[in-house]
Amino acid sequence: MKEGTIVVRGSVFPLRFSGEEQVSAQCPVIPGCISQGRTHEEAMTNIREAIELCLDSQAEEGWMLPHKRP
Repeated sequence: MKEGTIVVRGSVFPLRFSGEEQVSAQCPVIPGCISQGRTHEEAMTNIREAIELCLDSQAEEGWMLPHKRP
């Protein structure tokens, strides 16, 4: 499993990637925040959108993000 990071709204989020024909991207600090794409670039675009949607939900619903894992 490959790992990386992405900056969304000024915060750095860790990412995990898996797959070859279909790339799956997961943000482990936001439970259930998973996306995919046909390429690494498409998976990055999709996970950015998923993180932004989760952050919008967090703001509207008032839930807290779990502590970031190393």
